[in-house]
Amino acid sequence: MRRIVCAGLMVVASAAIAIDTAVPVTHAALPSGFSDTLVADAPTNPLSGPTGITAMADGRALITEKAGKLRILAADGTLVAADALSLTVCTNSEEGMLGAVADPSFATNGYIYVYYTLPLGGSCNANGGAMNRVSRFTMTGNTVDPASELVLLDKMYIPAGNHNGGDLHFGADGYLYVSVGDGGSNPRGSGPSAAHDLSLLNGKIMRIGKTPDSVPPDNPFVGVAGAKSCWNTGLSTTINVDKCTQIYAYGLRNPYRFAFDPNDGNATMFINDVGQSTWEEVDKGGKGLDYGWDIREGFCQNGVSTNCTPTPAGYTDPLTAYNHSIGCTYITAGAFVPNGLWPAQYDDSYLFGDGGCGKIWQRTAAGVVDYNTPFATTSGVIVDMAFVTQGSTTPLYYVTNSDSKVHKILYSSAAPVFTAKLADVTATAPNGSNVAVSFPSPVATSNGSSVPVTCAPASGSTFSVGTTTVTCTATNGAGTATTSFAVIVSARSVATDHDFIPLTPFRLADTRAGGPTGDGLFVGGGPIQGGATLQLRVQGRGGVAADAASASLNVTSVGSVGTGFLTVFPCGSTQPTASSLNYPAGSIVSNAVITKIGAGGNVCIFASVTTDLVVDVGGAFPFWSSLSAINPFRVLDTRAGQPTSDGVGQGAGLRPDASVTVVKVAGRAGVPANAGSVVLNVTATEAAGPGYITVYPCGSQPPTASNINVPTDGTVPNLTVTKIGTDGSICIYNQIATQLVVDVDGYFPASTKYTALLPARVLDTRIGFPTTDGVGSGGGPVATTSVTTVPVRGRGGVAAGATAVVLNVTVTDPQAAGFLTVYPCGATRPLASNVNFAPGQTVANAAVVALAGDGTVCIFASQPTQLVADVNGSFAP
Repeated sequence: MRRIVCAGLMVVASAAIAIDTAVPVTHAALPSGFSDTLVADAPTNPLSGPTGITAMADGRALITEKAGKLRILAADGTLVAADALSLTVCTNSEEGMLGAVADPSFATNGYIYVYYTLPLGGSCNANGGAMNRVSRFTMTGNTVDPASELVLLDKMYIPAGNHNGGDLHFGADGYLYVSVGDGGSNPRGSGPSAAHDLSLLNGKIMRIGKTPDSVPPDNPFVGVAGAKSCWNTGLSTTINVDKCTQIYAYGLRNPYRFAFDPNDGNATMFINDVGQSTWEEVDKGGKGLDYGWDIREGFCQNGVSTNCTPTPAGYTDPLTAYNHSIGCTYITAGAFVPNGLWPAQYDDSYLFGDGGCGKIWQRTAAGVVDYNTPFATTSGVIVDMAFVTQGSTTPLYYVTNSDSKVHKILYSSAAPVFTAKLADVTATAPNGSNVAVSFPSPVATSNGSSVPVTCAPASGSTFSVGTTTVTCTATNGAGTATTSFAVIVSARSVATDHDFIPLTPFRLADTRAGGPTGDGLFVGGGPIQGGATLQLRVQGRGGVAADAASASLNVTSVGSVGTGFLTVFPCGSTQPTASSLNYPAGSIVSNAVITKIGAGGNVCIFASVTTDLVVDVGGAFPFWSSLSAINPFRVLDTRAGQPTSDGVGQGAGLRPDASVTVVKVAGRAGVPANAGSVVLNVTATEAAGPGYITVYPCGSQPPTASNINVPTDGTVPNLTVTKIGTDGSICIYNQIATQLVVDVDGYFPASTKYTALLPARVLDTRIGFPTTDGVGSGGGPVATTSVTTVPVRGRGGVAAGATAVVLNVTVTDPQAAGFLTVYPCGATRPLASNVNFAPGQTVANAAVVALAGDGTVCIFASQPTQLVADVNGSFAP
């Protein structure tokens, strides 16, 4: 008896013949315009024996592994390294974790459903020692809580270890459909075949609800004589008397995979039923249908390939079937092609694959299959496939079992084009002669789908002092495109060292559909899912040197699905107990962040709740900068039960009105006792009413300045670079009672080209509100799309030769929703924002910005509003 065995799959006649798993990976042979690429494996946890892949509505996909692991394919097309779920399963023959699907309401309930094999009576004995189960779990981010398991179907005995079935999907009716094989031999040991024993779940398609013993009222055997729920009865039912109400269709041998058609709202179901020795078939699913196993196989009586008798009454013939004589021996994967995705001849088509020969065929809208001309020929034993919509593209992913790979098929009817020209990349040779330079790959697309790009010299190559042209090439079946940029390497000159390299603000990422970035990278892709982390390339983009150590970013949350927070930290480091931005549901909220750049030139951004992200870079700190950026370290949290990183400064409770909180920073988080200034993210939360927060060096009087403006009960963070005061401490004045949270992101030594200042007000458009020197006060609200010039150099302690400043910019009483952009006067206003606001709000944010040649900065306001700006520090040349 031939059977499907996952990892590795085997074809069994009288003896098992294992497929050689050492066969080199090859890509599918495809029609012109299609490409097949491998999804990169996760080095720390490579994929092992995949059995299934199922799309999620948010751009991710669930991948099951035979050995009991559930893996996540992220919405950006990368394989998440960590296991989402690990279960103890039986792995004999075709047993294991075989299928998973997300709930249609996953975004609100977090439910997923998993089909797996577990021991029967504590044993996985190959002869009758296992059963199959369907359970519901709860998933948050990319992690499934194993303790959340709720069993929905149980005790589906598999006496021979094979013919497990194992697929599950939701139909248009909102019910869960589950395929179960006949078990390889009769679970009862005698009587009719399992596929026709209506008192068993084997050899059937089941239709159930989302809770145990939940049965749709119109299932075919509900209300008939002998009707009985079999959700956990196993073999205790009475043969030829009981009829399981969970049954939707029957007479199937091993319905390994099935699919619903998204083109008609998941109303149409096709079932891939694995045959025995003669035929493989695709059936159309239907309520109460009997597909004839083990009386019929294909269009014939069992075991017959010629001179087939007419189909007896009561049996349903397949839509299509193929004979083993063509060299293909077990049907596996199946998926409907979304209409409009590929050329018109693929509309209303169904693709199905065979694991024995690696071929994928197309059943056309007219119901025709050309078995002599497959759509594709694969290697590695294809077991499942799924179309997954990820941003503007919908690739066809398929998984191969014997070589443990994920493939991606894309269609491109036109020659590739590069979406944007990559900016020149700068670096400094510390030894004065050469340096290894890494840079991001430019993006090339064809019809909205990405095309692989190769560059010469490659990223990571050694570049000599001077200018080297890098040429990047993208090729698909329709043509080739090239683009080039320069890698400019200079020898380090101590005389011209700068602590901070101010840049014209540059958009690094915008996950919103159609939201552009400065170089076409990290465009679209959809919201970052709750619990997920975006790895954002920073080095080599927007003027950030390829060897920059840290960067000044402005991070914005847009349209989150709930209240949450972002944590920005260097990739390769442990995610800290800290937050960089707090956001309420549906809001647009920004915060400045100074962060160390981590592994691969990347900064990681964790989102606790699903949200779109916009990230702009405003400057960079070279590797010789005196700034020591650190993995964020919590030094204060006044809330009860909320820890700090070292246990100091926690749980003091609500700070009363007009109080000053002293926070020791020197000697903590690696900040030395003689540090001059510290980079902080300060958050006010649970405020008793609207008010403001001022951060300043202890030993000084609170200045006429503010860092945070808080609404009642709001949670508002802001970046500040603050001079360290007496006893190594900084002071926080809160006008209104509030809880306070403080994270350290880095520090400057006492001797540095950065000068931390006592905050000084350099602009206040409100009538009757002063500035530090009377300049820039009054004047009233600025107009729509106005640009306000603010002289900064030589004011508030800013040196005459300063090249960049740290400002805190506030909007108050805006007339409509809008944004501010802060940039050096004389430069073209960049595609970036520093503050986002709604009508009537008072919102502040820090900005690290270059000064124009005349010492000014410009503030663009998209809507009428009052403006306030305070200077907190400056950088010398």
